[in-house]
Amino acid sequence: MNASAFPGAAELCATASIDNNCDGYIDEAGALDAVTWYGDLDGDLYGDEAYTRVLCDAPQGFVNVAGDCDDTSPQVN
Repeated sequence: MNASAFPGAAELCATASIDNNCDGYIDEAGALDAVTWYGDLDGDLYGDEAYTRVLCDAPQGFVNVAGDCDDTSPQVN
């Protein structure tokens, strides 16, 4: 039993493997300490600020550094 897990508790990424709010999902979108990930179509490790996800873990094709002004060219960021 975990005292930080109860219905209505805030979901936290930092408590991996624990369903903090008892909704049946672990580290779901909307966790309080989730990270903003930016889509990186060209693979230059800079993401497009117009294409984001806020999740605990990086989805495939996303990075945590924004600022790519041309996400179609890996030579431009």
